[in-house]
Amino acid sequence: MLPVGSNTTIVGLGDSAVLKGASLQVKNAGNVIIRNLDVRDAYDCFPVWQPNTGGLGDWKTAYDNIWLSGATHVWVDHVTLSDKGHPDAGEPTHFARNYLRHDGLLDITGGSDLVTVSWSRFTGHDKAMLIGNGDTATGDRGRLRVTLHHNEFESLVQRVPRVRFGQVHVYNNRYEITDDHRYSLGVSTESKIYAENNAFHAPAMWRSPTWSRAGTAAPCTRAAPSSTASRSTCSPSTTPTTPAASAT
Repeated sequence: MLPVGSNTTIVGLGDSAVLKGASLQVKNAGNVIIRNLDVRDAYDCFPVWQPNTGGLGDWKTAYDNIWLSGATHVWVDHVTLSDKGHPDAGEPTHFARNYLRHDGLLDITGGSDLVTVSWSRFTGHDKAMLIGNGDTATGDRGRLRVTLHHNEFESLVQRVPRVRFGQVHVYNNRYEITDDHRYSLGVSTESKIYAENNAFHAPAMWRSPTWSRAGTAAPCTRAAPSSTASRSTCSPSTTPTTPAASAT
């Protein structure tokens, strides 16, 4: 765990700057820039079993590659985030659940605000990005204003991003969807996503633009494969909402 304080710029030198096995944590800090880094494999040696999660139980890990909590005025740019070196798919199964070693790639929680993530790559992970960490975190109201633009999201299962209480502008991003994909844009408690000009590329088996995923209460609206999606929303558990004004 590497804490990052206020008025800090972290820039990787050259084309091969890597942080492996580390978690960058910007907590209650402001005016932070993180650029030109490959942050990979924030590995948790001791995951915790949570028997009540999702009805079947699941493994809970403690570390994100980058975690913003109570952070303001943060710019994450030209960063690659992944599990490279220790993919969770290679871990054993315990209690009939995959023994997860990683949490999020980039989580934005705890009333963080005015965050931009640009020209970055997220790849090979399950729960990619969480914006707002709970349905009861009402202190997040009026905060969690986030912009995601010109990023590549590749081989991610879910949370790209999942939003609670936030106002998120998602534009000019590329989504490369694989067979284990569950959803991309998750609009949850009191949140709004304005999504425009995002390209979704899906396997041939996912050719229908709109369908209901098993176990959910509402359909997801998708772009057809290899096309550009304009102002599309998709929620794992709620009905898609009308796009809101852009967050800056």
